[in-house]
Amino acid sequence: MPRLRKILAAGIIGLLVPVTLFAADRVTLIYTFISGSTLPLWVAQEAGLFKKNNLDVVLVSVQGSSRGAQALLSGDADVAALGGEVVVLSALKGGNMKIFAGIVDVFPSTIFAAKNITRPEQLKGKKIAISTFGSSSDFSVRYALRNLG
Repeated sequence: MPRLRKILAAGIIGLLVPVTLFAADRVTLIYTFISGSTLPLWVAQEAGLFKKNNLDVVLVSVQGSSRGAQALLSGDADVAALGGEVVVLSALKGGNMKIFAGIVDVFPSTIFAAKNITRPEQLKGKKIAISTFGSSSDFSVRYALRNLG
């Protein structure tokens, strides 16, 4: 991993837990996707970095950013690694979440198709899978298909 990425990863880990939570006995941190962009969470957990900073962090996997947002808004979680679009959509509907760190600035998504589909226009009329409605995968698929025409 290039040196800049290591520095950024360390900085992100430090930003993932707000200062107001440092006195907390237990912090429930939700992540809604399994990818390289959530790797800093697992590294911090496995390396004992949370415990070193007097945090008892419980990592919880939740399927889809929309469900993660619901858990955060209901108080079932203290912090969540979500897609930014979910936070914005929630705010438009009166939700009260704050973005305090960004891990990636692109949609880390890829559309895979059957071998006989070689061009975007061949997707017309086909079914496409997402994790859950309102999730980052839902948003990114809609965005990609709109841009592909």
